[in-house]
Amino acid sequence: MVFFILATITSAIYGQTMGNDFIHYDDDIYVFDNKHIQNGFSLESVLWTFQFNNSNWHPLTWLSHSLDYQLYELAPAGHHLTNSILHLFNGMLLFLILQQSTQAFWKSLLVGVLFIVHPLNVESVAWVAQRKNTLGAFFWFLTIWAYIQYVKIPQIKKFILVILFFILGVMSKGILVTLPFTLLLLDFWPLNRFPIDLNNKEKVKRVWVLVREKGILFFITIIACILTFKAQRSGGAIASHDILFSIKNTLNSYGMYVWKMFWPNKLSVFYPLNSLSLWQVGIASTFLVSFTYLGVRLLKKFPYILIGWLWYLGTLVPVIGLVQIGAQAMANRYVYVPFVGLFIIFSWGISDLTKIINIKKTWSAIGIFSILLALSIDSWLEAKHWKNTTSLFQHAEKSIPDNYFAHLKLGFEYLEEDNTNLSIRHLNRALKINPKIAEGHYGLGNALILMSKFNEALPHINSVINIRPTFGEAHLSMGNIMVGIGKPEEAIKYFSKALQLRPYLKEAHNNLGKILIKQNKFEKGKEHFIKAIELDPNFGEAYNNLGVAHMILKNLSEATNNYEQALLLKPNFGEARFNLGNVKAVEENYEEALKYYFLALKELPNQVKIYHNIGLSYLKLRETDQAIEFFKKAIKLEPDFEPSNKTLNKIR
Repeated sequence: MVFFILATITSAIYGQTMGNDFIHYDDDIYVFDNKHIQNGFSLESVLWTFQFNNSNWHPLTWLSHSLDYQLYELAPAGHHLTNSILHLFNGMLLFLILQQSTQAFWKSLLVGVLFIVHPLNVESVAWVAQRKNTLGAFFWFLTIWAYIQYVKIPQIKKFILVILFFILGVMSKGILVTLPFTLLLLDFWPLNRFPIDLNNKEKVKRVWVLVREKGILFFITIIACILTFKAQRSGGAIASHDILFSIKNTLNSYGMYVWKMFWPNKLSVFYPLNSLSLWQVGIASTFLVSFTYLGVRLLKKFPYILIGWLWYLGTLVPVIGLVQIGAQAMANRYVYVPFVGLFIIFSWGISDLTKIINIKKTWSAIGIFSILLALSIDSWLEAKHWKNTTSLFQHAEKSIPDNYFAHLKLGFEYLEEDNTNLSIRHLNRALKINPKIAEGHYGLGNALILMSKFNEALPHINSVINIRPTFGEAHLSMGNIMVGIGKPEEAIKYFSKALQLRPYLKEAHNNLGKILIKQNKFEKGKEHFIKAIELDPNFGEAYNNLGVAHMILKNLSEATNNYEQALLLKPNFGEARFNLGNVKAVEENYEEALKYYFLALKELPNQVKIYHNIGLSYLKLRETDQAIEFFKKAIKLEPDFEPSNKTLNKIR
């Protein structure tokens, strides 16, 4: 019955995510642009998952994404379904843990439902890249469940299960390093393994017994902390901040999370770091100290207050900001497990409060139902914002108007959609808010490159290289600028540097190959096109360019095969159609050539060479009037286009 209730609620809120897209924010790294994930369970890919990747060490999370790809490939619905199922299982496990350890059915159920419906948990479920959160929490709750079974009947085989689930947990997400400490809290309440009436000597002895019992878990924690720290440092995720600022942000974040638990308004996928006033930090600090004092004072009568509060404070330690990871002040996903402590306080507290002030159970039930309904509706609305990248960051920008990161991501998204004007507007806004952000200069520079404003793009890309000299993509962009301003030798240097920094940068191989072909270095050019195709077998432009190389070398059949492959990948690829028409013209199959030229013209209506080649084909077919018409169209587009002018003069 409980499973049915939780499953119904989960489906009602998260069923809509089956229609959501992947998000261009880490989903690319974790799934749709990750070749290791898409290579399945090959030895190379499995070994890769155990390395430091994307500033993390969580091999089991990577393997879960690999399994999803084997099942669903790049259909987002399947990946979202897995996250939703894990969230449901987590809610169910949470209920079972509390119900078995306290025998309080309705209070345990309320905690489970709060976990399922709270809007701050939407980020962990609706975001495919947060599989580490849902999977890590799954093993967190499984470890606690196994520990409860061990406490009931202490057996080595039961504790081995605790160790196994814990190891799987830290292989899913590093935040599980706080779990041994959480088990100590549960020993006090609700497991009652630490009688409160012991004298001081007996208390110390009892604490030592409980700590020693978990010695292997603490050892695993130390290993996991070392691995996590090395992973974060290797990926450059550990930001440098003034220690006083970090402490202020930590205190404020602890308070803000509690506020958002009760009033989940203006949620954002990214909360920028901002300067904090003394009164903000003062209010947060006063609240934290006061509530801690309250928990200590009421420990004997209401132990769940201090235990739930310490669960919340303790499990947030790895991500609260004392060691700053990334550029965000806080994140909704960070409270996926920590909020359980607050949910326990709320559930047990409401029950005791209604007894103290003598509220009828009917009114209490109506109030709780109203709260859960409001949270469910809010979560459903929040999940709608995760439809795609644009809707997500539009919501983030509305929630926090000076959210430079939201403007940055919108700028990149509009750039991807070829909406350069809107892209530039958002990127300029991002740089106005935060002038030192390298990604803003990078995006704006690339938008200007697409508009062929190479001289305007130059200072922006130069700024990126100065800020982040090892950013391979910036060197690629600088190479594109050098091509645009007519400096091929400089472009070669930048493309080569890009490949030195990022050997897997397919665009650098492709663009370098194009320059080498123009310099008559055909074999070297071909090598780069082939390498680009090896890196991405769906790279249509590289196939087209490889076809050009074969065409120059008179390998017409190879050229044809590559052009056809390019069109298979990009059916509306006008340049490939034009080149295929050129092959047919060389083969003197002018009727077939015209067919491809006219198809190319639909995609490239302003390409003067197509009009010229159509004219030449008509001329070969002795249809002079038609030929003259297309030569004139070419000259109309480009009055100084010499080939059409010369040919037209000869006809006359």
